[in-house]
Amino acid sequence: APYSGVVGARVVDLTPQFGSMVDPAKEATKEGSGHCSKMHAIVKHLARHVPGKRWYVVTDDDTLLNVPRLLEVLASHDDREAVYVGERYGWAHRERLPGTNYITTGGGMAISGPALQQLNDCHHCTCTRPDSPDDMMLGSWFTSLEVTIVHETGFHQSEPHNYHPEVLRLSEPPVSFHRYNLQLPGSASEEERAKGRRKNWRQWKELYFQEVGASRSGGADEL
Repeated sequence: APYSGVVGARVVDLTPQFGSMVDPAKEATKEGSGHCSKMHAIVKHLARHVPGKRWYVVTDDDTLLNVPRLLEVLASHDDREAVYVGERYGWAHRERLPGTNYITTGGGMAISGPALQQLNDCHHCTCTRPDSPDDMMLGSWFTSLEVTIVHETGFHQSEPHNYHPEVLRLSEPPVSFHRYNLQLPGSASEEERAKGRRKNWRQWKELYFQEVGASRSGGADEL
């Protein structure tokens, strides 16, 4: 169905195909669907119903993307290879025991077509629990498939104020920021929250999303 908030955007109901895996009422609960089961449904849907794309970009619903810069970053990677790109985190790394690296969904991740196909064909890539962290599980699946994990400094899991100004100044131009940095009382109305989100995001766009050179022809259709 069309989404009135963004030109050209659509809302896809995954419920008929995946049922309780994507039930919003059970989001991140042990009783039903959760972050991992929802992500698993999303990647399966993309592989089955949106095949043949060079890149698939997945973000949280509170991620702000600099799309022209995103396209420039993706143009610097070989989409014929199995790779996924974003801000790399790690967990369970120890002195004598390697842990798992993963790309954070909050900062946004770009999955190449071959990487998505490998994930779709993988029989052991399943959620340990419906509410397991989606990005950590993706990292473990892609690691087992030997898909290359690429850290790009322009992707950001948090808001701008959580990064040192010199880090932002000396890094590559930002591709994304995450969350809203809202500091409102719990009694604030949804209208007040929406106004605060728009205000913060406009400021971030003006301060950090500088104009970039012309991206490749085709724009979003390339993804």
